Amino acid sequence: MRKKYFTYPVMVFLLVIALVISLILKSNTKKDDVLSSIDRKIKVASCPTFIKAAYSLNPETYEVVATESTSQSIQLLEESKVGFVLSGRTLKPDEPSFDKLVLGNGYSFLANEEITLSEKDLANYPVFTDIDISEIEVLFGFNSVTEVSDVYAYLDKGIVITSWDNTDYTKAQIVHIFNNDGMRNKYSRRPTIYYSSKTPKTVLNSLSESIKFYVN
Repeated sequence: MRKKYFTYPVMVFLLVIALVISLILKSNTKKDDVLSSIDRKIKVASCPTFIKAAYSLNPETYEVVATESTSQSIQLLEESKVGFVLSGRTLKPDEPSFDKLVLGNGYSFLANEEITLSEKDLANYPVFTDIDISEIEVLFGFNSVTEVSDVYAYLDKGIVITSWDNTDYTKAQIVHIFNNDGMRNKYSRRPTIYYSSKTPKTVLNSLSESIKFYVN
């Protein structure tokens, strides 16, 4: 039986193909190395409420992206420009939905329309709550708080204070309470980390352990 051998031109052609493939693989490896060095830091977006806490993170591990609001931070997360969002409130129904890790609980302030108030301005409104009155009066210094069973029946009469678990943004609008320094009032915020469902739990746990001391 006659043996078949590759002709010289065919062998040269195969060698060239192998060389090209090798160069492409090396090129991709270099690109991956460059990208990994660029993206090594974990990007965390934060609004003014927790920006100080965000900057407390190790700068060798985390890159902080300062935003003007939670809405802006969430947009960056939706566009995959950051890996995490550090926020002081629960997302509204018209905002994208993301997995979350709640780091602490404050109180939810609601009304029949979305408004922004300073802590001092809050004293000018009638306040209704389904939480123990003495607890609210001590924390906020209110002179008059009315305890009710259903806060949603009093949205048009003033500001209502309830738990975050009882918050329903389909029935009410958020009332933003801010301090003079632009940070959300500590009692009106719910420290929360928002993240993609693809986020490794080890990374999430590491971030939460690094930040929880500073947000409560």
